[in-house]
Amino acid sequence: MDKTALEKLALLYGIEPFYWDIWGKQHFASEETVLAFLSSMGLTIQNWDDINTEIDRHQRKNWQNILPPVKVIRSADERSVFRLQFSINILSSDINIPLRWALQKEGGGVEEGYILPASLEITAEQELDGKKVSRCQICLDLICPFGYHLFRLFHADSKEEIPVAEMQLIAAPKRCFTPASWQDNERVFGLAIQLYAVRSCRNWGMGDLTDLLTLVDVAFQKGADLIGVNPLNALFMQNPLHKSPYSPSSRCFFNWIYIDVEAVADFNEHAEAQQLVKNAGFQEELEKLRQEGLVNYPGVAKLKKQTLLMLYDGFRKNHLQKNSKYAEEFQAFREKKGKSLEQFALFEALSSHFYNENPMCWGWPVWPEEYRRPYSKAVMDYAQANQDKIVFFIYLQWQFARQLETVTRRCRELGMAIGIYGDLPVGVDSAGFDVWQAQNLYADGVKIGAPPDDFNLKGQDWGLAPWSQRRLFENAYSQFTTVMQANMSCFKALRLDHVMSLMRLFWVPPQKTPMDGAYVRYNFDDLLGIVCLESQRNQCVVIGEDLGTVPDEVRSALQDAGVLSYRLFYFEKYWQGDLSFKQPEDYPEQALVAVTTHDLATIASFWHENDIKIRMELDLYPNEGLREKQIASREQDKNNLVRLIFREETPAELCLHELSARLHKYLARAPSRIFMIQLEDVWLQDKQVNLPGTVDEYPNWQIKLPKTIETMRDDPEVSTFFAKIASERKKEQ
Repeated sequence: MDKTALEKLALLYGIEPFYWDIWGKQHFASEETVLAFLSSMGLTIQNWDDINTEIDRHQRKNWQNILPPVKVIRSADERSVFRLQFSINILSSDINIPLRWALQKEGGGVEEGYILPASLEITAEQELDGKKVSRCQICLDLICPFGYHLFRLFHADSKEEIPVAEMQLIAAPKRCFTPASWQDNERVFGLAIQLYAVRSCRNWGMGDLTDLLTLVDVAFQKGADLIGVNPLNALFMQNPLHKSPYSPSSRCFFNWIYIDVEAVADFNEHAEAQQLVKNAGFQEELEKLRQEGLVNYPGVAKLKKQTLLMLYDGFRKNHLQKNSKYAEEFQAFREKKGKSLEQFALFEALSSHFYNENPMCWGWPVWPEEYRRPYSKAVMDYAQANQDKIVFFIYLQWQFARQLETVTRRCRELGMAIGIYGDLPVGVDSAGFDVWQAQNLYADGVKIGAPPDDFNLKGQDWGLAPWSQRRLFENAYSQFTTVMQANMSCFKALRLDHVMSLMRLFWVPPQKTPMDGAYVRYNFDDLLGIVCLESQRNQCVVIGEDLGTVPDEVRSALQDAGVLSYRLFYFEKYWQGDLSFKQPEDYPEQALVAVTTHDLATIASFWHENDIKIRMELDLYPNEGLREKQIASREQDKNNLVRLIFREETPAELCLHELSARLHKYLARAPSRIFMIQLEDVWLQDKQVNLPGTVDEYPNWQIKLPKTIETMRDDPEVSTFFAKIASERKKEQ
């Protein structure tokens, strides 16, 4: 095959020819990898002629479209003038025909004007099917509010309101939302939790939204201004063992298993459900689930689903059929969420149906062929015949939303500076709802991952489906916008996992390893503009998880956009001399800082080197040399840490609790806006939450906290721990 032509085609579809790993080694995308990626985007290439045909097809499409599908413009102030520049493609024979343009604004109102293509600058020309097409540059100055608008072109002399072309015009701010109090150099701190891991005296074996409500009160009492939670997005109801919160079925909907069943209003008026829960056998099962050291997802799901089905049946009889005010609230929620919620509920009902027929059939790719498309006749027939089953899943989303709103309302009542800080996964599982309902937007068969680095020496395959960058653009970024809106409307701060995905993602070819992967680019400026727009609209602070290999252009753009960097003590070192840890004053102001995170060792695990021992046991080191290097590096880090924290007063016998308390107090001095503390480190849990590179070899996303949250409120050691942090963050208790 013609390598030059293949490279040209690859670049047209965003495939980068090479990348540099963290050790400075250059890796080139193989021909096999490039062809696999192009195939996943729907291109058919078997020979040299096919490559040139696809190049021609891509270029023809760009010339055939009069307007691009979407244009994102950004301004510091929506009251200032936007300079709107873009090109139109017009037949040279029509260049003297005047056009009328109309900007239909999102909030109402239309702005109009006229242009004569012949008066515009011609930037390029192309022969297309025997006709010459001119590319003309338009430049308009508009006062345009931030939002999603529709720009249309009409023939000026036509009386019919049929546009000759249209595009989505997204007017976005330059920066994300920042609280007004930050102008006074406010620095806040918060508690990071894995909600499923929370123990309490009353939950059903895993943390729920009432536990989160309790933690809000306790954390605020200790001086905290926010609580960070793991992703709460929808997983797979029929497969509770699919437990990673970073591999959701949908990023637009939420996980029903976090509902506190006894806090649902229908529970109080359902005597049969109350009797079921009070039953000695049921209570025995609940207590067993609470006492287990690992979250028993199937056990929790079984009891919750059984009870929630009863509550839904009562809701239908007592409210839906009588059209009560409570039912009106439900219908308002249903109407607001619209068609997408209906589709999600239909997907969940179908998932339940096929799982009941065959427990191995829990993802749409293995459903019967006629159900794999959301608008097939079989799917529509099922929807018409099973409305009650479908509405149950809408009911679950509603109850989740009601309980989460109770939590966020409590944060507002207490006057917390931020409140709940959510976490958005970088992608979705290919067997889930988001891919099923928009299959044309996703690359088929490939997965998102990461190249090898110090902590994941064989690289990572996260098993997530990536968007096709070309199709995302052609659909005016509608799916990306929906994801941002769904999450920023629920949280007052949002962490974008692997924020580099706004610019590029590391794709792993089908049936290959991360060693065979390569990067694929996205329209970074456009996606960042949408992030800024939704952040401002929802007054949601944005944190970009920028660990690992981060291109300089990404760091610079995120800084300019007001996105907080994500800085972890373990990684923040002076890269000269003995690689000692940074002083607090050298951390950036526009950042969230923490000692560690869910993918890394807790402080206790770090000190006891449990993470290294587990990697050795599971053979996660590709060679002996790298293993020995990490062991030596850890010893050096521990020595540097002790010198840093204790200085000349280093004790003869080190107390790990004192080390943790001093380390957190030390890092709390950083000028960074947000400082987060993992609850695992308050209680010195010695197992990390997730061990990257493993699936079932390690109990990822299952390990519970060692104590119940009820013990936090009056524990003097915990109170002392937080008091020291609050004093460093200059926050009165």
